[in-house]
Amino acid sequence: MTIQLRNYQPGDEPAILELFKAADEADKAERGLSAADLQEWMTGPGVNPQTDFFVAEVNGTLAGFIGMDAMPGQCEAHKAFCNGVVHPNYRRQGIGTRLMQAAETRAAELMRGYPAGLPKWLIGFCRDSQTPVTALFESRSMKPVRYFFTMQRDLRTELPTAPVPEGLVIRPFRAGEEEAALAAFEESFQDHWGYEPMPMKVFRHDYLDAPHFRPKLWALAWDGNQVAGFNFNTVDPAYIERVGRKEGIVAEVGVRQPWRKRGLATALLARTLRLLRDAGMDYALLGVDAENPHQAGRLYENVGFREIRRNVSYRKEIE
Repeated sequence: MTIQLRNYQPGDEPAILELFKAADEADKAERGLSAADLQEWMTGPGVNPQTDFFVAEVNGTLAGFIGMDAMPGQCEAHKAFCNGVVHPNYRRQGIGTRLMQAAETRAAELMRGYPAGLPKWLIGFCRDSQTPVTALFESRSMKPVRYFFTMQRDLRTELPTAPVPEGLVIRPFRAGEEEAALAAFEESFQDHWGYEPMPMKVFRHDYLDAPHFRPKLWALAWDGNQVAGFNFNTVDPAYIERVGRKEGIVAEVGVRQPWRKRGLATALLARTLRLLRDAGMDYALLGVDAENPHQAGRLYENVGFREIRRNVSYRKEIE
């Protein structure tokens, strides 16, 4: 069997999507990719698909893929993230190793020009149940560094109620509130593991310009002209079709320091659960750091979320 590794070329998109679909069906990991997801990834700040995406072909058939995105860090490290799959029919043939080698080489090239003084990390994620992937990472000297829980809430059961703290108002996002929302996002997460400042262009790309962005599904808590806390929620039809559940995503939950320990997070989540149910969803899904400094997992359990799987972050330092 001859494996040919090459850079992504325009027109590879359908084959890449079919590859992710086949892998997801085999692995039951619900880590698929929609056409909109792929386009969003390819157009992200700091991403050049024709240099940062790689495909492996066997006799002209796309058998594997890996893509990267990288941005200079300011606080913790310069980071390059990789995400890829190998088709179930072509596993255990060395394709994953070849793709990881290409990713490591490209990560080193990307970060060579980044400012000195911070470590350079290559980072990958997977379900902790995906033992072939964890074995591949570990064979490349990557180490598990953090675990995350995926939690689900059944919206067809009784939903919690919670009062909004006095003096605050919770309402949807409105155009023109981008700066206030980003400022609240930044302050809420600056004490979390892995924090790096998020430029407005990244915030806009990842949230406001996302194809499934619906401002009425966001819940922002206002204290006068300041955002005290927020839930950024999404309903993605492509995701729903892929997983076969009417499931909305609670993408981000945050409360700024001066407004913590007043019940605001619970009030925001109670509002969010109703927003998603009213949007026709049967379930809500969110992710949480297993070592969240504010014990967010307990908060989510208190409003009815339950852990359904675990994810793990692997990394290695790039010279």
